[in-house]
Amino acid sequence: MTPRLPAHHLALAGLVVLIWGSNFIAVKWGLDRMEPLALCAWRFLFSFAPACLILRPPRGHMRLVAAFGILTGLGQFGLLFIAMEHFISPAMASVVVQAQAFFNVALAGVVLREGIRPSQILGCLVAAAGLVVIGFYGGASATLIGVLLTLTAALSWAVSNVIVRKCDYRGDLLNFMVWSSLFATLPLAALSLTLEGPEALTLPMTRFDWSLVALIAWQAYANTVFSYAVWNALVRRYSLSRIAPLTLLIPVITIALAVVLLDEKLAGWKILSAALIITGIGLPHMLRPRMGPTRDTPA
Repeated sequence: MTPRLPAHHLALAGLVVLIWGSNFIAVKWGLDRMEPLALCAWRFLFSFAPACLILRPPRGHMRLVAAFGILTGLGQFGLLFIAMEHFISPAMASVVVQAQAFFNVALAGVVLREGIRPSQILGCLVAAAGLVVIGFYGGASATLIGVLLTLTAALSWAVSNVIVRKCDYRGDLLNFMVWSSLFATLPLAALSLTLEGPEALTLPMTRFDWSLVALIAWQAYANTVFSYAVWNALVRRYSLSRIAPLTLLIPVITIALAVVLLDEKLAGWKILSAALIITGIGLPHMLRPRMGPTRDTPA
């Protein structure tokens, strides 16, 4: 019989999902005050320092740490922040970025040889219909460039997941997250200086604001260091196909918070597109065989 996640692991995953769902709102508030690349650079700088003074560099190849940091910093969050600044709303971004679940399945099939089932292909088609709805009705809530940037961010998230699984990293994941943040900070800061200017990058120092610092700290410590350390530990222990469905709750949380805190309109097409994408992601797991051998057995 397919093993279940223990209750304490499920509770940790639920906490991570709650943090990630609320973080889309925090990002939107931060983008109202800072440029996207600068905000992202400060987020990862806070993730790196001062924790780097206490935690040693992680065991293993620094190429793995660097690759994960660049993919997470530039690929996932850099592109997502740019998209959310002008091109896609927080609620729609939280829905579209869940395409990472399908990228996870495809990459796990190709790279990790986990296999792709017909139900997963069916799920992709259902979710693709949801993206078509967004493309047709999105307007200012989800422009084409916003959807494409968010999909690329989702792909970067999936590739970073596969890197953790493929390399079978066995070191301390908290150290891993802290030191990978250095490799996210440096290119983000360089791009911010080049594209946004020094004033944008130094804003938290020249115009100190406790609320802005609190937003950056929330993204750094709760969303990045804690949540990704826990998430990567679960990815390492269980298969990607078992962990990925837990992110289905993220857009539900974000949409509810966006309606309450950002006064975002809950149009019918948004509900339809979210329902199609969430159904598409969940369908392979609802149709998953319950008996027989599985590769999801905990390590």
